[in-house]
Amino acid sequence: MNTIKIRILYLMFILSILSFIPTTSNAEVTNKYCPVTTNELAEEKFSLEYNGETIYFCCNGCKKDFLADPEKYMAKLVEMKTTEESKPHEHDSSNAHGVATQTVDDSHNNTTDESHGHDDASAHDHATDHQQSSTLLTFIGKMHPLVIHFPIALVFTALLFTGLALFLKVEIFNTLSIYLIYFAALSAVLSAVLGLIAGSNASYPSFLLSSFEWHRILGISSSLVTLITAYFGYRQLSQQPNGGVTLYRLVLLLNAILIGITGHLGATLVYGIDYFNF
Repeated sequence: MNTIKIRILYLMFILSILSFIPTTSNAEVTNKYCPVTTNELAEEKFSLEYNGETIYFCCNGCKKDFLADPEKYMAKLVEMKTTEESKPHEHDSSNAHGVATQTVDDSHNNTTDESHGHDDASAHDHATDHQQSSTLLTFIGKMHPLVIHFPIALVFTALLFTGLALFLKVEIFNTLSIYLIYFAALSAVLSAVLGLIAGSNASYPSFLLSSFEWHRILGISSSLVTLITAYFGYRQLSQQPNGGVTLYRLVLLLNAILIGITGHLGATLVYGIDYFNF
Protein backbone atom coordinates (compact mmCIF):
# COMPACT_ATOMS: atom_id res chain seq x y z
CA MET A 1 0.00 0.00 0.00
CA ASN A 2 2.87 2.37 0.79
CA THR A 3 4.29 1.71 -2.68
CA ILE A 4 0.95 2.68 -4.26
CA LYS A 5 0.88 5.91 -2.23
CA ILE A 6 4.40 6.82 -3.33
CA ARG A 7 3.59 6.16 -6.98
CA ILE A 8 0.41 8.24 -6.84
CA LEU A 9 2.20 11.15 -5.16
CA TYR A 10 5.02 10.92 -7.71
CA LEU A 11 2.52 10.99 -10.58
CA MET A 12 0.77 14.03 -9.06
CA PHE A 13 4.12 15.82 -8.75
CA ILE A 14 5.02 15.13 -12.40
CA LEU A 15 1.61 16.31 -13.62
CA SER A 16 1.83 19.52 -11.56
CA ILE A 17 5.25 20.31 -13.02
CA LEU A 18 4.05 19.67 -16.58
CA SER A 19 1.06 21.98 -16.10
CA PHE A 20 3.38 24.96 -15.57
CA ILE A 21 5.58 24.38 -18.62
CA PRO A 22 4.89 27.32 -20.97
CA THR A 23 3.72 26.51 -24.46
CA THR A 24 5.25 28.14 -27.50
CA SER A 25 3.15 30.32 -29.74
CA ASN A 26 3.49 30.72 -33.49
CA ALA A 27 0.96 33.51 -33.70
CA GLU A 28 1.73 36.34 -36.09
CA VAL A 29 1.05 39.93 -35.12
CA THR A 30 -1.52 41.03 -37.68
CA ASN A 31 -1.47 44.74 -36.81
CA LYS A 32 2.00 46.28 -36.73
CA TYR A 33 1.05 49.26 -34.59
CA CYS A 34 -1.07 49.48 -31.46
CA PRO A 35 -4.58 50.76 -32.31
CA VAL A 36 -4.64 52.89 -29.15
CA THR A 37 -1.29 54.70 -29.23
CA THR A 38 -0.98 54.22 -33.04
CA ASN A 39 2.75 55.03 -33.02
CA GLU A 40 3.86 52.22 -30.70
CA LEU A 41 4.71 48.80 -32.14
CA ALA A 42 2.26 46.05 -31.13
CA GLU A 43 3.55 42.97 -29.32
CA GLU A 44 2.34 39.38 -29.49
CA LYS A 45 2.04 39.00 -25.71
CA PHE A 46 -0.52 41.83 -25.45
CA SER A 47 -3.58 40.67 -27.37
CA LEU A 48 -7.30 39.95 -27.10
CA GLU A 49 -10.07 38.52 -29.26
CA TYR A 50 -12.73 40.90 -30.55
CA ASN A 51 -15.46 39.83 -32.99
CA GLY A 52 -13.41 36.81 -34.03
CA GLU A 53 -10.27 38.89 -34.74
CA THR A 54 -7.08 38.95 -32.71
CA ILE A 55 -6.02 42.51 -31.89
CA TYR A 56 -2.48 43.22 -30.67
CA PHE A 57 -1.37 46.10 -28.43
CA CYS A 58 1.80 47.64 -27.06
CA CYS A 59 0.85 47.05 -23.38
CA ASN A 60 -1.94 45.85 -21.10
CA GLY A 61 -3.03 49.43 -20.43
CA CYS A 62 -3.93 49.85 -24.09
CA LYS A 63 -6.00 46.67 -23.94
CA LYS A 64 -8.10 48.25 -21.19
CA ASP A 65 -8.48 51.47 -23.18
CA PHE A 66 -9.59 49.45 -26.19
CA LEU A 67 -12.25 47.62 -24.18
CA ALA A 68 -13.61 50.94 -22.93
CA ASP A 69 -14.50 51.99 -26.50
CA PRO A 70 -13.75 49.16 -28.95
CA GLU A 71 -15.59 50.63 -31.94
CA LYS A 72 -13.50 53.79 -31.81
CA TYR A 73 -10.23 51.88 -31.91
CA MET A 74 -11.46 49.34 -34.46
CA ALA A 75 -12.03 52.25 -36.83
CA LYS A 76 -8.46 53.37 -36.20
CA LEU A 77 -7.22 49.85 -36.78
CA VAL A 78 -8.96 49.65 -40.15
CA GLU A 79 -7.43 52.99 -41.14
CA MET A 80 -3.98 51.85 -40.03
CA LYS A 81 -4.23 48.61 -42.01
CA THR A 82 -5.35 50.53 -45.08
CA THR A 83 -2.32 52.77 -44.73
CA GLU A 84 0.00 49.78 -44.32
CA GLU A 85 -1.45 48.05 -47.38
CA SER A 86 -0.86 51.12 -49.52
CA LYS A 87 2.79 51.43 -48.47
CA PRO A 88 4.27 48.92 -50.94
CA HIS A 89 2.81 50.87 -53.84
CA GLU A 90 4.24 54.08 -52.48
CA HIS A 91 7.61 52.40 -52.06
CA ASP A 92 7.59 51.08 -55.61
CA SER A 93 6.56 54.46 -56.97
CA SER A 94 9.19 56.32 -55.02
CA ASN A 95 11.90 53.85 -55.99
CA ALA A 96 10.99 54.26 -59.64
CA HIS A 97 11.61 57.98 -59.35
CA GLY A 98 14.75 57.58 -57.24
CA VAL A 99 13.19 58.81 -53.98
CA ALA A 100 14.33 57.17 -50.76
CA THR A 101 11.69 54.92 -49.18
CA GLN A 102 12.50 56.24 -45.74
CA THR A 103 10.32 59.28 -46.44
CA VAL A 104 7.25 57.08 -46.49
CA ASP A 105 7.94 55.74 -43.02
CA ASP A 106 8.73 59.23 -41.77
CA SER A 107 5.48 60.55 -43.17
CA HIS A 108 3.60 57.80 -41.34
CA ASN A 109 5.21 58.67 -38.04
CA ASN A 110 4.76 62.39 -38.54
CA THR A 111 1.09 62.13 -39.42
CA THR A 112 0.13 59.40 -36.95
CA ASP A 113 -1.50 61.69 -34.46
CA GLU A 114 -3.40 63.62 -37.13
CA SER A 115 -4.57 60.64 -39.18
CA HIS A 116 -5.81 58.76 -36.14
CA GLY A 117 -7.57 61.60 -34.42
CA HIS A 118 -5.17 62.41 -31.59
CA ASP A 119 -5.20 65.94 -30.29
CA ASP A 120 -3.38 67.71 -27.47
CA ALA A 121 -6.26 67.17 -25.06
CA SER A 122 -6.65 63.44 -25.64
CA ALA A 123 -3.12 62.44 -26.70
CA HIS A 124 -2.03 59.14 -25.28
CA ASP A 125 1.21 59.53 -23.39
CA HIS A 126 2.48 55.97 -23.35
CA ALA A 127 5.38 56.70 -21.03
CA THR A 128 3.10 58.34 -18.46
CA ASP A 129 -0.11 56.35 -18.76
CA HIS A 130 1.39 52.88 -19.01
CA GLN A 131 4.63 53.02 -17.10
CA GLN A 132 5.12 50.04 -14.79
CA SER A 133 5.37 50.87 -11.13
CA SER A 134 8.64 49.83 -9.55
CA THR A 135 7.35 49.71 -6.00
CA LEU A 136 7.86 46.49 -4.08
CA LEU A 137 4.15 46.19 -3.26
CA THR A 138 3.14 46.38 -6.92
CA PHE A 139 5.74 43.78 -7.81
CA ILE A 140 4.43 41.45 -5.10
CA GLY A 141 0.89 41.86 -6.45
CA LYS A 142 2.07 40.61 -9.83
CA MET A 143 2.62 37.19 -8.24
CA HIS A 144 -1.17 36.69 -7.94
CA PRO A 145 -1.69 35.18 -11.45
CA LEU A 146 1.10 32.68 -10.71
CA VAL A 147 0.02 31.61 -7.22
CA ILE A 148 -3.71 31.39 -8.04
CA HIS A 149 -3.12 28.32 -10.20
CA PHE A 150 -2.12 26.25 -7.16
CA PRO A 151 -5.42 26.35 -5.20
CA ILE A 152 -7.39 25.94 -8.44
CA ALA A 153 -5.48 22.81 -9.46
CA LEU A 154 -5.39 21.39 -5.93
CA VAL A 155 -9.12 21.83 -5.25
CA PHE A 156 -10.20 20.27 -8.52
CA THR A 157 -7.72 17.41 -8.12
CA ALA A 158 -9.02 16.85 -4.58
CA LEU A 159 -12.55 16.74 -5.99
CA LEU A 160 -11.42 14.18 -8.56
CA PHE A 161 -9.82 11.97 -5.89
CA THR A 162 -12.84 12.07 -3.61
CA GLY A 163 -14.99 11.11 -6.59
CA LEU A 164 -12.70 8.15 -7.28
CA ALA A 165 -12.93 7.16 -3.62
CA LEU A 166 -16.72 7.27 -3.84
CA PHE A 167 -17.07 5.17 -6.98
CA LEU A 168 -14.08 2.84 -6.65
CA LYS A 169 -14.39 2.38 -2.89
CA VAL A 170 -10.65 3.00 -2.43
CA GLU A 171 -10.05 4.88 0.82
CA ILE A 172 -6.56 6.04 -0.12
CA PHE A 173 -8.05 8.44 -2.70
CA ASN A 174 -10.15 10.09 -0.02
CA THR A 175 -7.09 10.52 2.20
CA LEU A 176 -5.11 12.05 -0.67
CA SER A 177 -8.00 14.41 -1.36
CA ILE A 178 -7.87 15.76 2.19
CA TYR A 179 -4.09 16.25 2.13
CA LEU A 180 -4.43 18.15 -1.15
CA ILE A 181 -7.02 20.42 0.45
CA TYR A 182 -4.56 21.26 3.22
CA PHE A 183 -2.11 22.58 0.63
CA ALA A 184 -4.96 24.25 -1.26
CA ALA A 185 -6.02 26.16 1.85
CA LEU A 186 -2.52 27.54 2.40
CA SER A 187 -2.11 28.60 -1.22
CA ALA A 188 -5.65 30.03 -1.34
CA VAL A 189 -4.95 32.38 1.56
CA LEU A 190 -1.70 33.53 -0.04
CA SER A 191 -3.45 33.99 -3.38
CA ALA A 192 -6.24 36.06 -1.79
CA VAL A 193 -3.70 38.37 -0.14
CA LEU A 194 -1.78 38.81 -3.39
CA GLY A 195 -5.06 39.41 -5.24
CA LEU A 196 -6.02 42.21 -2.86
CA ILE A 197 -2.60 43.80 -3.37
CA ALA A 198 -2.88 43.51 -7.16
CA GLY A 199 -6.45 44.84 -7.14
CA SER A 200 -5.46 47.93 -5.15
CA ASN A 201 -3.30 49.05 -8.09
CA ALA A 202 -5.63 47.93 -10.88
CA SER A 203 -7.84 50.12 -13.06
CA TYR A 204 -10.63 48.85 -15.31
CA PRO A 205 -13.18 50.48 -17.61
CA SER A 206 -16.64 51.06 -16.14
CA PHE A 207 -18.24 48.02 -17.78
CA LEU A 208 -15.67 45.71 -16.13
CA LEU A 209 -15.98 47.16 -12.62
CA SER A 210 -18.84 44.81 -11.71
CA SER A 211 -16.80 41.78 -12.81
CA PHE A 212 -13.83 43.07 -10.82
CA GLU A 213 -15.87 43.54 -7.64
CA TRP A 214 -17.44 40.09 -7.90
CA HIS A 215 -14.06 38.55 -8.67
CA ARG A 216 -12.67 40.07 -5.48
CA ILE A 217 -15.68 39.06 -3.33
CA LEU A 218 -15.79 35.50 -4.62
CA GLY A 219 -12.02 35.19 -4.42
CA ILE A 220 -12.09 35.97 -0.69
CA SER A 221 -15.12 33.71 -0.25
CA SER A 222 -13.39 30.85 -2.07
CA SER A 223 -10.40 31.14 0.23
CA LEU A 224 -12.62 30.99 3.31
CA VAL A 225 -14.55 27.99 1.95
CA THR A 226 -11.23 26.24 1.19
CA LEU A 227 -10.24 26.70 4.84
CA ILE A 228 -13.63 25.32 5.92
CA THR A 229 -13.18 22.36 3.57
CA ALA A 230 -9.78 21.66 5.10
CA TYR A 231 -11.35 21.77 8.55
CA PHE A 232 -14.00 19.19 7.64
CA GLY A 233 -11.31 17.07 6.04
CA TYR A 234 -9.35 17.19 9.28
CA ARG A 235 -12.43 16.13 11.25
CA GLN A 236 -12.89 13.17 8.96
CA LEU A 237 -9.28 12.02 9.24
CA SER A 238 -9.38 12.33 13.02
CA GLN A 239 -12.76 10.54 13.07
CA GLN A 240 -14.40 13.18 15.23
CA PRO A 241 -18.18 13.09 15.77
CA ASN A 242 -20.18 14.62 12.92
CA GLY A 243 -17.06 14.59 10.77
CA GLY A 244 -18.53 12.38 8.08
CA VAL A 245 -17.16 12.09 4.57
CA THR A 246 -20.47 13.21 2.99
CA LEU A 247 -20.27 16.67 4.56
CA TYR A 248 -16.65 17.01 3.44
CA ARG A 249 -17.56 16.10 -0.14
CA LEU A 250 -20.46 18.56 -0.27
CA VAL A 251 -18.32 21.44 0.98
CA LEU A 252 -15.56 20.46 -1.45
CA LEU A 253 -18.04 20.51 -4.34
CA LEU A 254 -19.22 23.99 -3.31
CA ASN A 255 -15.58 25.04 -3.08
CA ALA A 256 -14.87 23.89 -6.65
CA ILE A 257 -17.94 25.72 -7.99
CA LEU A 258 -16.93 28.97 -6.29
CA ILE A 259 -13.38 28.71 -7.62
CA GLY A 260 -14.67 28.03 -11.13
CA ILE A 261 -16.89 31.14 -11.10
CA THR A 262 -14.09 33.24 -9.62
CA GLY A 263 -11.68 32.04 -12.29
CA HIS A 264 -14.18 32.87 -15.02
CA LEU A 265 -14.49 36.45 -13.71
CA GLY A 266 -10.70 36.75 -13.56
CA ALA A 267 -10.42 35.66 -17.18
CA THR A 268 -13.08 38.22 -18.09
CA LEU A 269 -10.88 40.98 -16.68
CA VAL A 270 -7.98 39.83 -18.85
CA TYR A 271 -9.65 38.78 -22.12
CA GLY A 272 -12.89 40.77 -22.13
CA ILE A 273 -16.54 40.02 -21.46
CA ASP A 274 -17.12 37.99 -24.64
CA TYR A 275 -13.98 35.80 -24.37
CA PHE A 276 -16.02 32.66 -23.61
CA ASN A 277 -18.50 33.05 -26.45
CA PHE A 278 -18.67 30.44 -29.20
